[in-house]
Amino acid sequence: MRSVEASLLALSDQASCFVRIRRHRVQHVRVTAELREAALSILLAMEHHGENRAPWLLVPDATSGPDRGWLARVERLRADHATRRAAFLDAGHPFGALALPDAPGALEGPVGAFGAMVRAYRHALPDFLDGLVVVLAPTRVERSEAWRAELVALVTASELEGVRFVLVCEDHGDLLDAPELAGLVRFVDCTLDPSAVRDDTVTLLASFEPGHGLGVAATRDHPPLRPTEEKLGRPRPARSAEASVTEAVLMAAARAEQGERARAIEWQIAACRRADAAERPDLAARARLLLAGMLQAAERTRAALGQYARAAEIAEGVPGLEPVAASARLAYGVGLWSLGRSDEALAELARAARLAEGAAQFAIAIAALRHAGQLAHEQATPDAAARAWARAVALAIAEPDAGALAGADDIRRQLAALVREHALEEATLREILALTTPTTTETQVQP
Repeated sequence: MRSVEASLLALSDQASCFVRIRRHRVQHVRVTAELREAALSILLAMEHHGENRAPWLLVPDATSGPDRGWLARVERLRADHATRRAAFLDAGHPFGALALPDAPGALEGPVGAFGAMVRAYRHALPDFLDGLVVVLAPTRVERSEAWRAELVALVTASELEGVRFVLVCEDHGDLLDAPELAGLVRFVDCTLDPSAVRDDTVTLLASFEPGHGLGVAATRDHPPLRPTEEKLGRPRPARSAEASVTEAVLMAAARAEQGERARAIEWQIAACRRADAAERPDLAARARLLLAGMLQAAERTRAALGQYARAAEIAEGVPGLEPVAASARLAYGVGLWSLGRSDEALAELARAARLAEGAAQFAIAIAALRHAGQLAHEQATPDAAARAWARAVALAIAEPDAGALAGADDIRRQLAALVREHALEEATLREILALTTPTTTETQVQP
């Protein structure tokens, strides 16, 4: 249903921002019971985000009992460390053993034991991992005031620098509304709007044909329990294209959540066909983007690239679909790069940047330029890399929020290193200076 889809998509976007914008120590997710499991799946998937380098640890223990669940959380982290370390060592990667700190920290009591375990886990990480994200998702909270005080102490503990937290619970309340946490907490709602659910239910019920998939009454051996709408003299409600496509998308999502990857892909293909039959380019392009992601997750890279290309073709030139077209071109270019088709990839990334910039989707444009610069650098064409990165920096100066989302600080560092290490052409240096000077950037970045 659209209400569910909207809530989960919003959570996915906000979680992605949390990965990229590291100044927030805590992401506080308010979630309803119906969406809890789906929300946790989305949050834990952020460990595989392209810009994440921190393990994400789920700690779902209830806040109850004399130690308020902290000792159970300690053992959960210990078990997670053992499993993760064994997997890393089997794959030939380093991963340290747990060594509890000798010096006591600021935290005391059971929460202090948990803090010490978090510190030990953090210090055991290999160099190529950066930080730790602890997802606290208690199934039950007793004595919320005590829990609030413990959380504030945990988040502000100096010895846990480099550790970030995601809190998942059914109520924001004033749990983390503390002066000590000002500017450190990012609040996210992942709840269902009752009126939207009601509207979705009406739409969903209207989309069912009489006798379709309704249990025993729909089988050949049993006649319907009531006359059809036509026999009652009432017209059958029309089933909208959007309802039909949404039904297939939700079925695909349900199958994917159950681990039935092949069935999920089949349902998503059905969604694409329904959108094509309805001649709805908006639905068709978005359905293919979802299908491409599923195929890529199933390591069917070439098939995924075909769907990204098709999504871009459908979306380009259709008003309102410019962000979809830019996203598809960006994904297509990165996929081509992974297959070693560098020249084609570079062309697609440049095209994605132009589309995104023209549609004022600056985070997508900066990401495309970032990848284009990295690819050009790999091809030993430093001037081309410098121009792409300079353009990305210019957009980030003009649009700071988009720059933060797309990792503009890293691009600035890469550009600076490139200028230091290579003898760039004079024209390139003049272009870099013009683009990255704040006083001239506003006029330079106009599409």
